[in-house]
Amino acid sequence: MKNFYLIAICIAYCLSVSFTKAQDLVWDYTVTDGNMTIALPTGSLVLDGEVLTESDPLCLVGVFYTDDNGNLACGGYTDLSVINAAISAWGNDGTSSSTDGFGAGEEMSFFMQMDGVDYAASSITWAVGSNSYATNGMNVISTIEFSSAQIELDPCTCIDGTIGTLSGGFCILPNSYCTDPLSNNYCNVEGLDVIANQVPFAEEDCSYGDVAGCTCPNADNYDSQAGSDDGSCVMEEGCSDPLANNYSLTGCSNVTIANEYCELPGCTCPSALNYDESATSDDGTCVSVVSICTDPTATNFDEGCANTTEYAASSCEYEEGGCELDNIAWDFTVTDANMTIQVAAEVVLINGAEPPCGSLLGGFYTNDSGQLVCGGYQTWCDDFSNNQLAVPLMASESGFDNGFQTGEEITWLLYIGSQTFSTNDIVMTNGGPFSETFVSNGFGQLTTANYDCDVTGILGCTDPTAYNYDSSATIDDGSCYNVDFTVTNTDCNATILIQDEDINALNISLNGDAIPVGSTIGVFYENEDGELACAGSSEWTGTATTIPAMGAEAGYDNGFQTGEEFTTFFLLIGEQIIPMDDNGAEMSTIGWQNTYSCNGFANLISVNFEGEYELTYGCTDNLACNYDSSAILDDDSCDYGQTWYQDSDGDGLGNPDVSIESCNEVTGFVGNNDDPCPDTENNPNNVTIWYLDSDGDGLGEDQIIEFGCEYIGSDDFPLADNNDDPCPYNPINEDIDGDNITDCADDCVGQYDALEICNGDCVTDEDNDGVCDDVDDCVGDYDSCGVCNGPGEIYECGCADIPQENCD
Repeated sequence: MKNFYLIAICIAYCLSVSFTKAQDLVWDYTVTDGNMTIALPTGSLVLDGEVLTESDPLCLVGVFYTDDNGNLACGGYTDLSVINAAISAWGNDGTSSSTDGFGAGEEMSFFMQMDGVDYAASSITWAVGSNSYATNGMNVISTIEFSSAQIELDPCTCIDGTIGTLSGGFCILPNSYCTDPLSNNYCNVEGLDVIANQVPFAEEDCSYGDVAGCTCPNADNYDSQAGSDDGSCVMEEGCSDPLANNYSLTGCSNVTIANEYCELPGCTCPSALNYDESATSDDGTCVSVVSICTDPTATNFDEGCANTTEYAASSCEYEEGGCELDNIAWDFTVTDANMTIQVAAEVVLINGAEPPCGSLLGGFYTNDSGQLVCGGYQTWCDDFSNNQLAVPLMASESGFDNGFQTGEEITWLLYIGSQTFSTNDIVMTNGGPFSETFVSNGFGQLTTANYDCDVTGILGCTDPTAYNYDSSATIDDGSCYNVDFTVTNTDCNATILIQDEDINALNISLNGDAIPVGSTIGVFYENEDGELACAGSSEWTGTATTIPAMGAEAGYDNGFQTGEEFTTFFLLIGEQIIPMDDNGAEMSTIGWQNTYSCNGFANLISVNFEGEYELTYGCTDNLACNYDSSAILDDDSCDYGQTWYQDSDGDGLGNPDVSIESCNEVTGFVGNNDDPCPDTENNPNNVTIWYLDSDGDGLGEDQIIEFGCEYIGSDDFPLADNNDDPCPYNPINEDIDGDNITDCADDCVGQYDALEICNGDCVTDEDNDGVCDDVDDCVGDYDSCGVCNGPGEIYECGCADIPQENCD
């Protein structure tokens, strides 16, 4: 058993990096630089078919995004101590290396936590908006339903937050475990073998009953599983005074508060009969019999008197001129909650007109020192979404004077140039989901804001690099633009001719000289915004050419209007745009048109472009091998390298259907396109006929199975790219006698003797008479006289053994 345990631990250590651990929802979020407000009106929250009310147990409702590790992360939540409620869903600020909020368009996941248990939303009906995140958006939920079915634990995780390690079929836990969901130490180990407390195949050890811990729900270390308080509760911020508005210890005892701040209700107006010096939060009981002023923009503003009952007429005094404020700072602090104010573009006016782009519209609160402080702003035009602004106004955090208090009135200021303006002509919607005073995580709607003030600055383009730069302008009105040669091709055009005689006479010139070949000449019209836009252009060749001048299509502002004069031309050299000199352009009026008409003809006879420029030649295509970033005009020298073909199967032959152009050799590509069977790693010989290989020795039989590049065989049905198997059913293909003939095809497994008998014992048969020499009675030939190797008939009358005298 000990050896098995050590092996299991080793496996777990080696494989631990390969397994994803279970996730518990963490209800902490990061406050970033933008958010979306999600309203939860009365009656919108439903649990198991029952509508939740303020009398139900305290719970949290939060919205979650997916972080860089693929886990759910909290993007904001609200408690339901008050219904109506709202959630600030914080967006990713993009400045950190990791995701810390929602991305634009990301789907949102909603959860409810009650008594430490997380419940997922089963359905959502939206009254305003959708389930996609949008920074500064304002969405309203009509109904969100939750089911009391608890989120199922991931394998090898426990109800107390313990996360085990999965290794193969083992769940390795540091402590005891129990499979009873009602126990304090319930773990989901279904289908797994358990190593617990270093014991392999450990028996479960269930724990029931009271758990000691922090039982104060408002404490930072609240333990939802604790049944008895152990005195460990702590709060970073809070108030222990039961008379304070922000008393933090309801239902709690023995809690340590690190930074105590109490909001004590009372009358905070110094001019009131019942002024309370100890009060830090006005409770609306102030009564004044003397004149007071509650307008923070007035010179005699009475701080702390906003909710005072007055028995004398209000008397506010303002500086002459009406509405300009001095020494107003426009920076603000992002806090942990906000209110979102909807502002349509047409409701804010300065002297009867919309503010210039770049102006700031902000909401200001009055701090403890009676000063107006910015609680949030948006930039006119730049921050528009669907032609409206969503201005986030920050709530004051507990113990701080860094935002709006609940119920506080909003002072709306407008910043133009270097001037800050106020107005008393403000109307905000008060009804439905909207409030005219500050509500944390609430909604507001500004419907009227009229500023009648003297703007001392000069409106215009203040960007020195812009084409329409106005050196006298002190307030940028958003009108800056630069000329470019982008052309919209429309359904009709006129043609402007430039003739050789005018080119040769330098009537068409640059600083009085010839225009460099490769430049671009364009004709421009004035659009509805008063900006110059290119209607057509041509490359300058130094010879006669034409310029197409596009006409505006019906209902569009995308070209010349009929009858509009051709007056403005520009020259483009590289990225350098050169205007005409003060003499402008001259069009021929004899036999030609000098105004636009569809399919009309015009003749440019004189224009001199004037301005400094640099001129270098080279390859200007950044896709070319020899691209020259310093070249202004292209000299047709661009080299695009060669075509490389993909060799995914590594056979040295390229796929003719997959290629790239590159200046250098590319890994995985070759310089030919000769592969008849590309992308076939199991076909290195590029064969197209596959034979049956019954014995799997790589040598095929004469039976053809398939035509084509793809290998369709398998271990159970092997194929070969040849038909060279001499022994189709013998994968060994033995050649015992080493004669290079496999034994199954060899007619003699061994050696032939002198008589061509397989493995015979005849050594020689010199006379080739088929009789082995060692048994041959004549190794040679018999003569005519029957003598072995004899001389034959040497006498006329016969054989050699007949005497001569007997021949006759």
